[in-house]
Amino acid sequence: MSTTITPTRSFLCYENMFSNAVRAHIFGELADLAAPTVKFYRSDLYHDAGWLNNHVNGPTTFFYGVRETGTHIGHDGELIAAHSTHVWQVDITVTDRGKWELHLKLIK
Repeated sequence: MSTTITPTRSFLCYENMFSNAVRAHIFGELADLAAPTVKFYRSDLYHDAGWLNNHVNGPTTFFYGVRETGTHIGHDGELIAAHSTHVWQVDITVTDRGKWELHLKLIK
């Protein structure tokens, strides 16, 4: 299994101001990851946006998987890997200076 680390994305939003704008940026990055692979059930992206809204409220780690017939998002990396062609570990962190960062690591 090879591991690929993509460049970190930074968002200008302070820790006490986590907002829909940050979630929107994260969703945009995930949609870009899905676009080359997902051919059917692109409506999964709608559910991904809802998951982000309900589960991402600060620093966290989750997994994002894509396959030709849709996406998977959540905290159970093994389950997501079992049903996905490509899987990323998504880490959302905040720096000492209060800048949010998105780290994407391809794990499958």
